[in-house]
Amino acid sequence: MRWRKLFILFVTSSLTLSANIANKTDLMHTLERSRVLSMRIIKSHALIGTGNPFNNPEKQLEKDYAALKKNLTDAHDYLVHHPQDVDAAIPPLIQKAQEHFAKLTQGDLLHTTDTEHAIPFFQALEKSRVQINKAAEILTQDKTQRDYVFFTTRISTIAQKMGAVYLYKVWGIALPDLDKHFAMMTKKSAKSMKALKNFAQKLDEKTRKDVLNNIKEMQLQLQFFIMSRRFKSFIPTLLYDKSNRIEQENIKIEKILHKKL
Repeated sequence: MRWRKLFILFVTSSLTLSANIANKTDLMHTLERSRVLSMRIIKSHALIGTGNPFNNPEKQLEKDYAALKKNLTDAHDYLVHHPQDVDAAIPPLIQKAQEHFAKLTQGDLLHTTDTEHAIPFFQALEKSRVQINKAAEILTQDKTQRDYVFFTTRISTIAQKMGAVYLYKVWGIALPDLDKHFAMMTKKSAKSMKALKNFAQKLDEKTRKDVLNNIKEMQLQLQFFIMSRRFKSFIPTLLYDKSNRIEQENIKIEKILHKKL
């Protein structure tokens, strides 16, 4: 098939199977977590652009960039060796995700903080995330089969993106279609939290309360971002920290549900 030939040519495939993606579920989780990484990279880049050294954003950016690059490579290798495991539409999506991601090293977008390159940087990762998201959606077309990682990573992705968007404002960069993006993110985060609450109902009373408390904490942090749209100025470190706190709550939920379900 033509797509497969192109896909194999895009990145030199490994002669051995990926040690990190053993099955379709691993592939799904890798893609889901890649959504989060794409937005974390944007957020760190925006913080660097503001000139704020909080939490060593240069180091964090490099770490998340390397992790996302590895995830996409691992996904590519798995798909080359297991084409029968997935819908034929998925490999071209991962190829496109890699192509957009590769733009970060063209003209060294990854390391420049010139404001003229800020939007191309954002768009490269956002377009990559969209392709990754489409692939993840196809892998979980049957909504009843979506596991908790689908929803925790979607909330974390939204939180990191909200933090990034506000940091771009601090940087003085105006991103297009913000109202549309915020409406979509707010709606999807609410649906994801509802789904997590449904998972919590399967737990014993004590564990259920713990998960619901984690969800409540996330709701409070997300409400901060929603309310912040009314503000004219922002504290960069607060924006950075709150998006990470949401992700940390999601990690706690994942650990609990992984152990109990």
